[in-house]
Amino acid sequence: MQKFNSSRLAFLAPVIAAVLIFIVWWAAWDSRPLARPDEGRYAEISREMALTGDYVTPRLNGIKYFEKPPLQYWATAIAYQTFGESERTARFWTTFCGFLTLIFTGWLAGSLCVPRNTKWLAPLILAGALYPALLGHVNTLDSGVTAFLTGAIAAYLQAQHSAHSRKWMALAGISLGLAVLSKGLIGIVLPGIAMVLYTLITLNFSAWKRTHLLTTTVALLIVAAPWFVLCTLRNPEFAHFFFIHEHFERFTSTIHQRVEPAWYFLPILLVGFLPWTLLLPQSIISAWKKTAFTAHRFNASRFLLIYALGVIAFFSSSGSKLPTYILPAFPPLATLIALHLCTSPRKQKHLIGLGSLIFGLLFLLAGLLLRFPEQSIQQGIPLDLDPDMLVPYSNLAPWLAAGGVALLLASVAMYALKEHYRMLSYSVMSMAGLIAAMTGLQGASSLAVFNSASPWVASWQSQVKPNARVFSVNTYDQSLDFYLKRTVTLVNFEDELGFGLQQEPHLSIPQLKDFLQTWGTQPNDLAIFEIGQLPVLQSAGMKMHILAQNTRHVVVSAP
Repeated sequence: MQKFNSSRLAFLAPVIAAVLIFIVWWAAWDSRPLARPDEGRYAEISREMALTGDYVTPRLNGIKYFEKPPLQYWATAIAYQTFGESERTARFWTTFCGFLTLIFTGWLAGSLCVPRNTKWLAPLILAGALYPALLGHVNTLDSGVTAFLTGAIAAYLQAQHSAHSRKWMALAGISLGLAVLSKGLIGIVLPGIAMVLYTLITLNFSAWKRTHLLTTTVALLIVAAPWFVLCTLRNPEFAHFFFIHEHFERFTSTIHQRVEPAWYFLPILLVGFLPWTLLLPQSIISAWKKTAFTAHRFNASRFLLIYALGVIAFFSSSGSKLPTYILPAFPPLATLIALHLCTSPRKQKHLIGLGSLIFGLLFLLAGLLLRFPEQSIQQGIPLDLDPDMLVPYSNLAPWLAAGGVALLLASVAMYALKEHYRMLSYSVMSMAGLIAAMTGLQGASSLAVFNSASPWVASWQSQVKPNARVFSVNTYDQSLDFYLKRTVTLVNFEDELGFGLQQEPHLSIPQLKDFLQTWGTQPNDLAIFEIGQLPVLQSAGMKMHILAQNTRHVVVSAP
């Protein structure tokens, strides 16, 4: 009877956990203010697309913006038109793709032809890992490209042992096309690097027989090529900027000033996989040693390892690094951790429990430091926060502490549950990790006073007349337009909008002196600038009435 109950519980635990993860995942699809710059940028591009009906040429603040492809813009614009403009609809595609990645990760694990529990455990591990849970609810493009890359790799693995390999590779091509439309050429570069590296390292050429390159390429082009062709026809300058500047120059140079050391992604990976981090080394070793080298048999676990490490190595060698870049490496690594747990389950619980303990203590420590900043400074732990950040971060602290408590309780459960309840203990750990990440996101709403235009715009938006000109002087807050529900005229500012302004220079005022000449010549003129610019503009002779200000920005009207 005990064996029967354990077996039934082993089956029910991941199923129940999957249902709970679905509920918690979508419950965190909330209305916290959009943060600058990324969340505001992608929400606004989609808003302008929905407003103008132009689904070919992306625009930010009315200016051509060719840095990324349009799939997420399309999906978000459709969400706006269907459900209305809000923070929730702005994040719909990211949240959906994050959950889709969990499903594709289960498919990825199932494609390995390994123990049945692996296909349940892999998405549980991914959902409970800090970084995928967080980025699955933040409005960036990484969630979408990760979902479709994971789907493409899963279809590729399926093709390696299926009698219908051509159909699976056609599906892989479609998924690769969607990955390209999500974030550009990395949608084919990353899988391509993995395939080449796998062949060179293993001297195994058998996988190429089932790749059906022609079928895969045709499917990819049918999905991705039409937009690139149409955008190039309408905007002749697009192709050079997108393919050369945004890919080749971004990778080979420091033109975007995102210079970081080669080891930059390692701590992100280790912290991002908590509470499962301590399983990573053995899972990697196990995946490599799973089977001996052979020139005739495809080793799926080794391919996943090469793909994941290839993603990390590729971006580590780039001259431009951002923390979110390595998100596509998490699904395959989560799958390898699940495979290791299912094939070598003994003595792993204590590592997971220890990881949860470390994770929980980090959350609690962060909560204490932020809640009592003066004591932190007295103890020699500088927080490096501006004065206006202290109270918002103090309000975030209880949410972090709540997540820490959930992780500590899960650590206790991990040690308390008997060995034959290990699927239950894994499920509990997954839920605790997801809850910790989601509580942190909920608490992040308190940070909006300095990282979003939302609360500030709400204090003066009613004073903006429909025919008013709004100038953004020497600055541009990329969350401003979304909340203001209109674009602004940039003054003496270009940044990443520089290329678009080269094509349409009339959309901005490049010199401050030209702005001062036009300021106040029409009724209801408004100007926004950083608070430090106030005495500079006053001394330049700019007449104004202050409508509203916070610790960082001022909005003024013409007299």
